[in-house]
Amino acid sequence: MTAAQIFRGYVRFVGVGAIATAGIFGVLKSLRIIAGSFGVAMHAFRRGEAVSSERTDRDVSLIAILIGVVVSALGVAIMLASLNGSPLVIAIGVALTLLFAFFFASVAASAIATTARNRSPA
Repeated sequence: MTAAQIFRGYVRFVGVGAIATAGIFGVLKSLRIIAGSFGVAMHAFRRGEAVSSERTDRDVSLIAILIGVVVSALGVAIMLASLNGSPLVIAIGVALTLLFAFFFASVAASAIATTARNRSPA
């Protein structure tokens, strides 16, 4: 076999599997943080958000986040509908997109935090 055939037949799949496994492990490590985030979001949603004077202590409002999620989900649904999918396929596609995006955001935030902690001062 040539190097290109080995890459196409084996190495590429091992690389994709390693990335997927790292993502799954990242999600499992972050489950406690994810659950805590839901608790904080629900508390802020029920009682209103306290206004902080520090710029770094202010978060994007929960309503703005929800509007962004709804608009994004509608965009995905429109894109899937343009492919002539059935309503069931569109619903499953939107649900999977939202699920994977949620977990990817958690894993990406964790990776960014790890990188920021390991960065040496210049």
